Amino acid sequence: MITEFLIFESKQVGILYHLTDNLYNLKRMLEDDQMISRSYDYISFSRNKNFTFRSRPIKIIFDGNQMSNKFKFEPYSYGNGNILYQDESEEKISCNVKSDNQKEEERAGRDKHFDCIKGIKKYIIGIEIKKDFYYDDKYNNKMIKEIQELIPNIKIKLV
Repeated sequence: MITEFLIFESKQVGILYHLTDNLYNLKRMLEDDQMISRSYDYISFSRNKNFTFRSRPIKIIFDGNQMSNKFKFEPYSYGNGNILYQDESEEKISCNVKSDNQKEEERAGRDKHFDCIKGIKKYIIGIEIKKDFYYDDKYNNKMIKEIQELIPNIKIKLV
């Protein structure tokens, strides 16, 4: 008797973390359902849950295994070997080459960016915000509520 099996394999990346610096950027990312880079031709991630970078207080937690089915991860070093960064577990996703439309917008002095990761909400498994960054005021409470409405099944934790 001959038995056939279908084997589905994918890269086991694990949990990935991306840091951002404010609630407005997080909300915009979720509204657009994409990550873009205004400065670089890549988006960086860490597999180190304790990673910090330039005091960015918001950590977006991604399912790297699921992302690896669609995106190609490459090793990345924030500090080019500088031990202060502890970046042995960093990854990046290179962005698409700029479209003609993006190049035209840049020449006209508008929104400079690289399209990178579309459909990010389906990869997010959590969001953590540092308590010492979060001020319990009307603006932040409204922003958190609006963000939670964009991702109703994802838990936002103050840590």
